[in-house]
Amino acid sequence: MRKLCFIIPMYNAENVIERTLRSILNANLPRDFYEVIVVDDGSTDASLDVINGLRHLFPNLKTIVQENGGSSKARNAGLRETLADYIWFVDADDMVEKDISCIPQLIAAHPSVDIFSFTYNWVSESGQHVGYGQLQERVKHEIEISGREAILQGYQPGSVCGLVIRRTFLTDNNLKFKEGITQQDVELTYRMFSRASTVFFSSAVVYNYMFCPTSITRSNNVKKRMKYELDKVEIIKSFRQQAEFFKDTDPELSVAMKCYADSALFGYVYNLFKQKSKWREMGISTAALDMLKENGFYPLKIEGLGWKKKLVSKVLNIEKIIR
Repeated sequence: MRKLCFIIPMYNAENVIERTLRSILNANLPRDFYEVIVVDDGSTDASLDVINGLRHLFPNLKTIVQENGGSSKARNAGLRETLADYIWFVDADDMVEKDISCIPQLIAAHPSVDIFSFTYNWVSESGQHVGYGQLQERVKHEIEISGREAILQGYQPGSVCGLVIRRTFLTDNNLKFKEGITQQDVELTYRMFSRASTVFFSSAVVYNYMFCPTSITRSNNVKKRMKYELDKVEIIKSFRQQAEFFKDTDPELSVAMKCYADSALFGYVYNLFKQKSKWREMGISTAALDMLKENGFYPLKIEGLGWKKKLVSKVLNIEKIIR
């Protein structure tokens, strides 16, 4: 049984998947330390041909083929397939660093840790380094803490691509990606950290997150952009539900999670206001407000805001300035 499994969801990635796989192959991990599972999510291009052409280099490579169902479904399929001790979710257009020797070292030194969190590079389309992701500057680094402590210290949910996660922690807690939504990483990671007994934040840079020109955040496709923005309401809803889940068993954690959910909600409505000129034309503003109202999130009724945000909230509650 392998110690680590790279799970890669893939959809129409014929131009980038070889680069991603070779970055794993060229990393300084022993070959018997890991396996790779690529989940083809109904690709219609030559992605699978590229994979098959690399099999002679990867005796530890598995492929799952499924009908198109989104990256959440693909990641969940990969998780069901592996028996490796740890999971690393990698996107099909990104790369791991060459020197990731810190990962087996940390696993060996901290066998009780459920989640290892690492930093990653932001890389432009031209290959230039433009910054760092998942720094988590508010959270204590290089020391074991609980996931609860991380949230109380100010953990910001984000990409799973910077996390190495104990497989049994995920399966024992029935933690999997919510299917059918975008930004599923943000939704899952908050649930994960709230349940993790022990986590470890490392400043080591192990991953390269490549900016994609076809990203939904840059797209003018109304349907895709609409879904992306409305899914944010689903994520805020999940944050609120998690806060409620801990209300009786851990009131302090519940309050911290509720504050984070409220902050995310305020930011979402404020962004609707900032983007109103563009999003009104696309119909996003109306659809988002309707969805917020259906979930009881609008008009804003957020506790614990500073006086400036309270004033802004009163303005944002004038529906016609957004709709």
